[in-house]
Amino acid sequence: MSETSSHPGWVSVAEAARALGISETAVRKRIRAGTMQARGERGATQVANAVAEGAEPSSAPRSQPMQPGLPTDPNLNVARLAGENAELRARLADAQADRDRWHASATGAIERYNHDMQEMRGLLGREQVIALGATAASTMQDMPQERDTATLRGDQPEVVSETMPTVSAPPWWRRVFGGE
Repeated sequence: MSETSSHPGWVSVAEAARALGISETAVRKRIRAGTMQARGERGATQVANAVAEGAEPSSAPRSQPMQPGLPTDPNLNVARLAGENAELRARLADAQADRDRWHASATGAIERYNHDMQEMRGLLGREQVIALGATAASTMQDMPQERDTATLRGDQPEVVSETMPTVSAPPWWRRVFGGE
């Protein structure tokens, strides 16, 4: 990497971007965020040479900006990650408990629904039996009673139901052949 300024350890924004493997815009954003040291000299912004200070471009994850000048203790990172892991495990346990509670609630609701539907089917069946029984009874009352064959011959007096009209007509053969 070439250094264009008269001060060693400082490079242009473009050179810093190439050295870190990121865009110039990303370098400027890091400068604004305060994660990279920069200075303005003769109208051009210069960045502290992080690569020259021993930082490798691939050593820092892309999601976390490089922070030159801050000590990175591996034990601190492990402790931080262990804390995050514990928090995520607790959140997962809460989510699983919520899932189990909702599942039990839904299962109970389905069982109540099925029981209620079975009870309603039974009631509907009873209602239909009652309705058919009432219809059959009323139909039987409305229908004229059958006459005995002796009644039709004239041997006995006619017995007529209360709902049948009381009109006495001579038998058909008397009407056809006449006579008594």
